[in-house]
Amino acid sequence: MDKLFRHLLHLAAATGLLCGVLLAWAYFVQKPYLSYTNLPFPANLQQVKPGQVMPLTVRRCSSSSTIESYTVTHSLQNLDGKSPAVIMPATLVTVEPGCAISTSLIDLVPDATPPGKYRIVGVAIIQGTLRTFPVPWWSQEFEVTK
Repeated sequence: MDKLFRHLLHLAAATGLLCGVLLAWAYFVQKPYLSYTNLPFPANLQQVKPGQVMPLTVRRCSSSSTIESYTVTHSLQNLDGKSPAVIMPATLVTVEPGCAISTSLIDLVPDATPPGKYRIVGVAIIQGTLRTFPVPWWSQEFEVTK
């Protein structure tokens, strides 16, 4: 009985150690599967009017072996300092494994946007095993005209 108890104790210790190593990896070592490789994103138009989409050229790389989904938050930031940033609706996005260049059409300049110089800033919210990773991004400067 004493021998069985020692074996169970060793098994419990090994299991605890393994769990500790896995938790440490998931929290301290794991990186987000998503990366952006062309920051700032090129703005495909130099000027845009309120109510139009600002197309951005985005190069994304996913180290995952499967198609992944994540949320993108973004806002329109006034560079003239004349008005506060405008928060845009969050968007659910998917990415396939590997790297690809695409044109993002999720950045609609709100109708009430005053003329000026702007950029779009955002964060991709990537869910890891134990924590969430923010992956920031931003666009080149562009002008909003009337």
